[in-house]
Amino acid sequence: MGLRGITTGMLRMRYQDWLLAENDHPDRRLSDDLIADAMNREHPTGKRIPAEDIRGIRGHYNAGRQGHGPPRDGRLSYPYDERGRQYRYPRTGWRRDDRERG
Repeated sequence: MGLRGITTGMLRMRYQDWLLAENDHPDRRLSDDLIADAMNREHPTGKRIPAEDIRGIRGHYNAGRQGHGPPRDGRLSYPYDERGRQYRYPRTGWRRDDRERG
């Protein structure tokens, strides 16, 4: 039996997919830190998800791998910074200082 969310009742992976889809609406656009926070608050008894893992979760969602996605409306999920501006992850990996230089 999977973990159900405390406010939505969604299973964890479904909530992650939903959150990534919702995140691309102009009035949302949360940073990876805030997405990880939301995921951890919704499923507090599950394994903690660090912000660094959001890149991989987003990649699986966009590609429709490992039970995630693919995006229902065909729109890929992109990362946003703390100001709601879209950016691309660096090729070498995710590091906070890479995003802050951008």
